Amino acid sequence: MSKINMILIIIIISVLVIFLTPVLLEYFIFRNNIYSVLSNSEWGSFLGSYIGGLFGGIGTLIAVCITTKETRKIQKENSEQIKNEREINDRKERKQFSDSVAEDIAKYIANIQNYSIFTCNSSELYKSKIITEKRLRDIRKSLYEEKERFRNIDINTKFNEYQETEKYIDELKEKKEDFRYIIQDITNELELNKVDRINIDKYYSILKMKLKNIELANSIIKKLEEIHRESYGINRDNDIDTNKDIAATIIKETEVLLDITIEFIDKYVDNN
Repeated sequence: MSKINMILIIIIISVLVIFLTPVLLEYFIFRNNIYSVLSNSEWGSFLGSYIGGLFGGIGTLIAVCITTKETRKIQKENSEQIKNEREINDRKERKQFSDSVAEDIAKYIANIQNYSIFTCNSSELYKSKIITEKRLRDIRKSLYEEKERFRNIDINTKFNEYQETEKYIDELKEKKEDFRYIIQDITNELELNKVDRINIDKYYSILKMKLKNIELANSIIKKLEEIHRESYGINRDNDIDTNKDIAATIIKETEVLLDITIEFIDKYVDNN
């Protein structure tokens, strides 16, 4: 029943009581044949006070009932509002936390993919550098031997040999410079491909600390541990194909990690 309907009913009842009470008193109290030690005026005074107090009490009771009902309604509305605000704030906090996890995951993936690719490239470059340095050492050795031989050639008796040896020495010098430039280029490229594990380990540790007490995130932690452990398998001492296989596996697994993270965020934000 609405508040307006209740007020209308109270008004109607009050009007009926106001008009009917004097009539009932007149016919059933003052005009009856029952003997009483009290006069009509005394009865009127008593009944007036009694009925007035009764109506006052009933009115007060009705007012209290209405006030209580309205209070409960307001309390219920306030409680629901507080609950809704709490749910909104909780969801907002979960969203902020999920965003921070997504950012750390993205940084971890970017760093470990770069590390895998660049380490593979560095492995090839490093082996190429070793081969080139060996060839350079061989050229230097040949150059030294040819110079020693050149000093002992008699130009007057072995002019042709003298010229050929001199020409060969010049060729060896050119090759030596060429290999030196090649080695320098490889060294420069190795420096450009240099990627340390500092950021990889940092974001790995941050994510494990953030997610360790969240059961919903167990799949993320498990996949992180697998990828992180796999990444230690890439090194310059491996053959090139082995490093490429490991790098391809890491890149594939990071895509799986990304999917797991998206699924986690959807469930965590909605508190499922």
